[in-house]
Amino acid sequence: NTTTILPPSQQQQQQQKHYFLPNSLANAAPPIAVIAEELGYFPVTNNKGQTVFVPKRVSRPSSPQAVEFAQYLKQKYSSITLYGAYWCPHCARQKEILGREVWSSTVQYTECAPKGYRATPQVCQLHQPPIDGYPTWIFQPNRKSKQQGRRQQQQQQQPIVLSGEQSLSSLAKATGYPGVIDESLEENVPNLVGANSACR
Repeated sequence: NTTTILPPSQQQQQQQKHYFLPNSLANAAPPIAVIAEELGYFPVTNNKGQTVFVPKRVSRPSSPQAVEFAQYLKQKYSSITLYGAYWCPHCARQKEILGREVWSSTVQYTECAPKGYRATPQVCQLHQPPIDGYPTWIFQPNRKSKQQGRRQQQQQQQPIVLSGEQSLSSLAKATGYPGVIDESLEENVPNLVGANSACR
């Protein structure tokens, strides 16, 4: 095999041919998909003409055990809310842990960052208990029937609050899921950055 070595002037021309774009293309904005992949969110213009930011869509499919867990959550809890921010990498990972189907059908998302799409920062600021980091989970249990004791009813109505990104098994344990979550069955799950890690 032989290797052809170009003169320096031709090497420069070859590099320019392959690696340099015309000014009109070099100055163009990168595709939305590239921005979303690099940052985890992308800019859009709302109906007021303001630039706001949208988190990228969840790409990972939900596992069968995650879907089964979600069915349990919808039966036991009247609302399941995740408070987050578009720029928060922990929030992005949390969504991927759940997967597309569970995220879209089970969780209500509240955007706390003022520049996020459909943001309601005042809701996050005034929430009790306080939202002190992203992501924050709030699980509001269903009310017990009138036939059950008043003390049991009061206990049941206390919301479950979890701060920081959680594994699927951690969510199951915190919410009283009677089934078993086998983390080894969860494929292509983003790594957790420490237990209960959160953006503040």
